[in-house]
Amino acid sequence: MVKFYAEKFVALAATFRSITNYLKGASKDDMSKEMRGALAGELATTLELLKQIGLRQSAKKAQKISSQTTYAGYDGPHLARGIDELQERIKDELEDGYFLHLSPEEAKLFESTDPLFGGDVQGKFPGATYEIDEAAKCLALGRSTACVFHLMRVMEIGIGSVRQSIGIPDPIKGADRNWGAILRKIKDAIDRKSTPWKPGDKALFEEAYASLDAVRAAWRNATMHVESKYNPDEAEHIYAVVKGFMRKIASRMDESGQPPA
Repeated sequence: MVKFYAEKFVALAATFRSITNYLKGASKDDMSKEMRGALAGELATTLELLKQIGLRQSAKKAQKISSQTTYAGYDGPHLARGIDELQERIKDELEDGYFLHLSPEEAKLFESTDPLFGGDVQGKFPGATYEIDEAAKCLALGRSTACVFHLMRVMEIGIGSVRQSIGIPDPIKGADRNWGAILRKIKDAIDRKSTPWKPGDKALFEEAYASLDAVRAAWRNATMHVESKYNPDEAEHIYAVVKGFMRKIASRMDESGQPPA
């Protein structure tokens, strides 16, 4: 998939029209060196755009016309016909593609220039970056259930860091690897902690447990079954909840659970 530069193609169409109108009435003698240079420059811009969007046949045509601008034997009408043919080829190739439009808000989710969950989460939870990016892309494209699926994978990373920070070993048996079993151990570790809590830690771990248990009951288990589907509003809400949870635990620990509770 490539980005479609719609605004540049609109400008390009206008440029083609003005060039064609001039060229059709121009004889060989009217084609000055400056005019040929200007046309070659426009075609160079066109060629770059065509390559970026993957219109290879149109790019070949643009390259061919560009090379013809340097020969005096090619007059205005001939080059104008070449431009017309190029536009027709672009149209034919574009008909083979399928284009989607994203709003400015959707575009920010799909191709964000800033960390989607903030710099703290990105720095401390590098393993979650892919899932966060995919969740945002799915949200932008209206793939709501897929968005929630990726968000639950983000929470898997979050629950792992909480588990490690509070000193629970990595579960080996398959039955011990489900959220319910891990959360029971987290709750037990919080209730039975024998060493003093660091300032603010007990409240944070209790809040993390409550958030994880709520997500498990409301969305995580349901997401694993094909009967459950989510609409855009639900996906947006879950995205905000998961973002808030990850930012909260990132303020205290990293992906490996450091520092320990």
